[in-house]
Amino acid sequence: QDRGATILVAVARAHVAFGIAKGDEDGGVERALGMRDWEIDVGCGWHARRGLRRFRRGDDEGALRDLDRALCGLSPDDAEFAACCAILAILMKRAGDEGRGARYLEVAKNGGACPELELAR
Repeated sequence: QDRGATILVAVARAHVAFGIAKGDEDGGVERALGMRDWEIDVGCGWHARRGLRRFRRGDDEGALRDLDRALCGLSPDDAEFAACCAILAILMKRAGDEGRGARYLEVAKNGGACPELELAR
């Protein structure tokens, strides 16, 4: 069973790499996420990428779902962590939840520098 999971992850990563090579990283991420319902520790990076992309395109609901799911598996050491927290701070403030927005912003500040952090301030 572990070997099957390893193969699936390799195929999903190949989809993302092929998408990047073709200039269509978004399509590669979509194909990888569409393969199955990934365990959170495997799919969290892909959910983070899709959530950030959805935010940039104005899909706040989709971004919230993906970023929330991504944070369930990301750690502060991960490259996407601070950006996800910063965008979630923005989304929470837009939704009128200033308290949660402020908490996400503090976590983002401690997570490292990212362009999204400037947007959240």
